[in-house]
This record gives sequence, structure tokens and C-alpha cells, in this order.
Amino acid sequence: MEDIDVRLVLAKFLRKWHFFAISVGLMLVVAFIYLRSTEKKYMVQASVQLKEQNLNEKGSDDKKFINGLELLENNAAIEDEIGILTSYSVVKQTVEKLENYTNVYKTDSKLKFKPVEKFFSKEVYHQDIEIRLLKNRPQLIDAPIQISFLDKNTFLVEVQEHNATIYDYRSQKPLGIQDEVIFSQKGVIGKPFVSPLISFMLVPAKTREAEFWKNDYYFVNRSVKDLAESYQQKLGVAPIAEKSNIVSLSLQGTVPEKEALFLNMLSSVYVNNDLQKRNQLGMNALSFIDNQIDKVSNTLNKVEGSLEKFRSQSNVIDVGVSAQSYTDLLNQLEEKQVDRKTQLMYYQYIADYLARSATMDGVVTPSAAGINDPSLTKLLEDLNTLNKERVSVAYNSNADNNPVLKVLDQKISNTKKTLADNVQGLIQSSQIALNENQHRVDEVKARINQLPANERNLNTIQRKFQLNDDVYKYLLQKRAEASIAIASSAPDKSIVDQARQVGSKPVSPNATLTYLMAILLGLIFPAGYLSVKDYMHKRIEGEDQLEKETNLSVVASIMFDSNSKKYRPLTTHPYNDSAFQEIRHYIRFKNQQVIAITSMASNEGKTYCAINLAVAFAKAGHKTLLIDTDFYQSDVGTVFNLETAPGLIDFLPDPSKVVVSQTSIPSLDVISAGQASESSRAAFLRSSLEKLLAELRHTYTYIIIDTCPVGLISDYLLFASCVDYTLVVVRSDVTKRENIGRLNTILNRHNLKNKSAIVYNATRVSKELTNYYKKIAS
Repeated sequence: MEDIDVRLVLAKFLRKWHFFAISVGLMLVVAFIYLRSTEKKYMVQASVQLKEQNLNEKGSDDKKFINGLELLENNAAIEDEIGILTSYSVVKQTVEKLENYTNVYKTDSKLKFKPVEKFFSKEVYHQDIEIRLLKNRPQLIDAPIQISFLDKNTFLVEVQEHNATIYDYRSQKPLGIQDEVIFSQKGVIGKPFVSPLISFMLVPAKTREAEFWKNDYYFVNRSVKDLAESYQQKLGVAPIAEKSNIVSLSLQGTVPEKEALFLNMLSSVYVNNDLQKRNQLGMNALSFIDNQIDKVSNTLNKVEGSLEKFRSQSNVIDVGVSAQSYTDLLNQLEEKQVDRKTQLMYYQYIADYLARSATMDGVVTPSAAGINDPSLTKLLEDLNTLNKERVSVAYNSNADNNPVLKVLDQKISNTKKTLADNVQGLIQSSQIALNENQHRVDEVKARINQLPANERNLNTIQRKFQLNDDVYKYLLQKRAEASIAIASSAPDKSIVDQARQVGSKPVSPNATLTYLMAILLGLIFPAGYLSVKDYMHKRIEGEDQLEKETNLSVVASIMFDSNSKKYRPLTTHPYNDSAFQEIRHYIRFKNQQVIAITSMASNEGKTYCAINLAVAFAKAGHKTLLIDTDFYQSDVGTVFNLETAPGLIDFLPDPSKVVVSQTSIPSLDVISAGQASESSRAAFLRSSLEKLLAELRHTYTYIIIDTCPVGLISDYLLFASCVDYTLVVVRSDVTKRENIGRLNTILNRHNLKNKSAIVYNATRVSKELTNYYKKIAS
């Protein structure tokens, strides 16, 4: 990859400084218009504690402060809670509670629905006017509804919209689309404005300005779905620290009061939802216990009635001591029977719940039913955790394509299957234990039957009464524990900080950053343009670039003189005069006599340089000869007002017949190229200048040869071995970079690189240097 010369690039950019100045100026103007036309956004923040380490969570299951409080515990991860807080359902519930579906804007001009009006409008919220929608009627949404006041009490409503959407806020569904809505109707402040597509009441805000009716407004109704999605998208939630349970909620908006109201309502909805969920779990447990109490109470009433009836009929008050042991044993067995029946009912309850519910939310825990089964409790907790994790992942991803959701669904399915299998096994084992215990009950009853009938009957009735009374007391105790748990329940979520505006300045747009970006873009655009132009241009634009690509030294730089005529015999600018003197000193230092001047293409100034270099030698008192070998574009004779024929091409290969012409400049002679023909050029190509140059070396101190462009025609290469030194003219912004590569190849191939140098033509020098030479000339 080609290395980039930073200095060369900067030099190119500095030469085009006016491009950068204009671009930066334009971008600053654009930034100023942007800052004036863009509504300022403010940051609003609130903080909520999502999870609390309370007494219940710190203790173990067998050391609860109050039995039954484990029903209301919440062990959800912080990520799950964030997912719930920012979920669409919670945000939508917040929007519905606020019932603020309208954005009101105040315009800065009297133009009616012109783009510039909405471009410079400003949103207001209960500052000037309030729009109260009549939600029981169809409403036009996503379209600007213009309001202009005719007087203090009357206003005009105007709408002009294509493909307008009609919306029903009660069902939260669109009713259809109308191709075109053109509407104009008057209304009265404080009274319902009713129309087929727009129905609302306009009331002045309590903090309204004295002359609010002199302004124009427009408002836009939005659907519940769009508002919820908009808030969900711009809602920011982040923990205040890595392991903290407190998160910061943030919103950016043009009206900080409106955004603060939303954050406060969102926090309240989230906390209340959590409390309702916890209470619902407790209410489910109470409902289950109450149902069991009703059944036991009915049985107890029946047994108590039987006991009273038996005593009144048989006059038997107590049983004999001989039956006491059987009675105690039977009581124990029947208590176990009741426990097993209760367990069997709970297991059947879990099986029915699995069959009819997709999740296990709200299921009564085993401990609430008096069942201590760690494996069953663990499966229920795992299923609940997987369901919450799925809710969190589904919120943050596309449910259709997320592989994590598929894995979670598979885990949930496997857990439910394991739970169902476990429950079925428990039902079967409970049934077996129930049957076995019943068999023992029957055996004890058979022995009791051998007792006297009255004693046996009384004993049976008392035993049933005592058994049901114990179960009834146990259930009442459990109900009391659950009631206490619900009564003492408090949400482990809380609002730490109410929403407030952060700082007094808007966070967007940032004026400093905007202007810096404008300056940066103002520099990037022209830099990019110049870079692309340079890449497409691919021409030599500096001495550093030239020396880098050729490894040849640049003898001198010739200034571009826009006032000079083509091939002027001697430049009139003192800077160029000094430049040719510098070349002359360079040639003398190299101790070279025959100098050829060529280029890679035409129109690069080789003839101009050859003429002025020859003049520089002649003016220094050296006898100098200028030979024109460019037979295709011979201009040397024309410059010195010499006859173009006969010339060099006309007399070769007999050099003794060559005509040497004197010029008006002392010590400077010229040999013209002559008029070339196919035969004479062929003779020249077969001949050599070696003999001619050998003779002329004795006559002239310096011989300057103007040759054909070596990049176009190879004539110069035929006699290059007779030349002492070669000067290649490269013109700024004209010579192609690809020709420099070809030049390197030509010089290396013909062993000319070590005796060659470059003259950089038509360069632009600094203004300071130009003014300096102007003072010398004056």
C-alpha cells in the first residue's frame, strides 16, 4: 500500500485554504439554523429500588418470623425486574393511566400548515392551552390539527391530510383510513368540539399567558400503541452501581414536566403491580384454606349433632377404660387418613393447575397446604424462575428468531413434564398410603366392634368429633398465619427519588458539540473533495511528491507566469531568472557540457526551459549553442525570428553542411530543426549526432539540446549516449503520475538515471517570495 506523505497532503490543503474557509463558514451557518430550529431536549431522571433484602429473605425456611410469609417472597433476578419495568405491558399501562395522547405545539408564524411553520414550532404542555379528547368518539391520529383563534372565546379548527387514520381509543384499534380529509369548523373555548373525525374540549391552562389566544397552535393525536412503543424505545434504565438493586430511570424530552409525570407514573405502576401480585398469591392461599375449612366445618357440625343425639337417646356419657387404647390408636390412624386425603387433594389440585394453566403464577405453595416436600417445592420454584427469565429475554429480543427463547421453552416444557410426572407419582403413592391406612382403620374398628354396642357407638362419634375438631383448629391456624402475612405484606420495590429535571440546561442539541461538528465537517468535506479530485486527477502537485516517486533531485522550480507569452526567449520575472541561473550553476558544478532537455509529454515547458537556460549561459559570457531536435513541433527558430529551413534534419547525416544561425543575444547560436519529411527523418533515425556533437564541443562551451518528449517518441534515446546530462521537465498539475513511473523505467533501462535531474515547471511559490522578487524587479 502506498505510504501517505502527511506534509505533502497538508501542503495541498493549504494551497486550497479558501475551500476550507467557505466550507467551514457554510457548515457554521447550517449549525446555527439547526440550533435555532431544533427543539431543546431536557434530561429527566428518577430512581427505583427493584429488590430489598428484608428479614424474610435473610432467614432460612424453617426460621421464618411468621409461618406462611414465604408465600409472598420474590426471588426474581435484577435483570428480570428491569425487563418487567421496561416491558411493553407496563409502559402501555402507564400511558393508559396518564390518558395523555395529544402533543400540542405552538407555532412562531401565521403561516397555515407551511413546512416552515412546523419546522420552527415548539411543543407546549399545559402552559397555554389543554386539549381534552372525547375518547368515546372516533379521533383523527398522526395528522396535524391546526387551531387559530378568532377572538378570546372562539377558535377555528382546520385539517388537510391525505391517507388519514381514524382511531378508537376505547378499543385501541384503528377504524380505517380516509384518502383525503379537508376540514374547517369553528369551536368555543371550554365547550365540547364535536365532529365526525375530531372531538375534543379546548380549555385554557391554569398557568396560561395573558394573551395566549394571539398565538397559533396545532396538535397531533397519537395511538396508545405508538405512544407506548415511543416511550419504551427512549426509556433508559441502568443500575446505579454494579451490584446495586437501585436503578436509574431517564428520559429525554422537549417538555421536562411531561416526561417527569410519565416516569413518576411508571414507577408507581411498577410498584403497585408488584404489590397486587404478592397479595394475589396470598388471596389464592386463603381461598384454598377457606374451602377446606368449609368442608371440615360441615363435617364437624354433622358429627356434633350425632353425638348430641346419641347421648340423649342412650344416656351414655363416657366409654370404658378397656376401649381407650383402641380408641387412641384409631384416632391416630384417622388423623393420618385426613392428612393423606389433604395431601391427595393438593396433589390433584397441582395436576389440574398444570393441565389448565400455561404458567404456574399464583399456585399455592406446598407449605401453605401443610405439605413439606422439598423436591416438589424446588420444581415449582424452578418453573417460576424459568417463566420470569423467559419474560425478560422476550422483552429484549425478537421472539421469533431468538435461540435463547427456544432453549428456555424447552427447559420449561421439560420442567413441567418432570413436575407432572412427580405429581402423578405422589398421587399414586398417596392413594396407596391412604388405602393401607384405611385397611388398618378397618382392623381397629373390627376389634372395637367387639366392645359393647353403646360404648362402641359413643366412642366412634366422639372420635370423629375430636378428629374433625383438630383438623378445623389446624386450618384456622393456617388461615390466621396467611392473613397476617397478607396484612403485613409490603412491596419490596420502592420509589427512591421522584422524577426531576437534571440540570437547568438542555442536553440536546449540544451547542458546543454542534459547532465543533460543523467545523469538523467543514474541514472534512473539502478535504474529501480534494482527496477524491487528487485521486482522479493523478497529476504531480509538489516537489516532495516528485522526489519521492523518482528519487531524482529537483534542480530548480520555475514559477508559473500567467503574463508570459508562449516560449518567450527570456523570462521577465526575476524569480525565474534566478531559477535558471541556479540551473546554470548546477550544470557548471557537475562539469557537464552537452545538456539535453526533454519531458514525458507535450505542453510541459521543455522548449521554454531549453531557451531560457541557453540564454542564461549566454548572458553569463559562455559561448552557447541551442540545438532543436524536436522535428514534430519545432518552435526554437520561430522564437528567435529565424528561418525554419534549412535546419538540422535537412543536412544530416553530413554535419559539415549544418547551418548555425546567430541570434540577437550575444554568445548564443541556434541550429533549427528544419522541416522534417519521411525520408529525411528516416535518414536522421539511421544517422547519429555523435560526429556533429564531437565537432561542436570544440567550438562551444555549452550545448543545449531541445529534444522530443521521451515519453511519446523515442528519438532522443537514439543519441542519448552522446549527451553528458539530461534535464527532464515536469510541469505542476500537468504531468501525470503514471508518466513518472514510466520515466523511472526509461531512465533505468537506458542507464540515464545517474546523469539526470528534474526541472519542476509552472510551480506556485509563496506570496511572500513573489512580493520579494517584485521589489527586486522594481
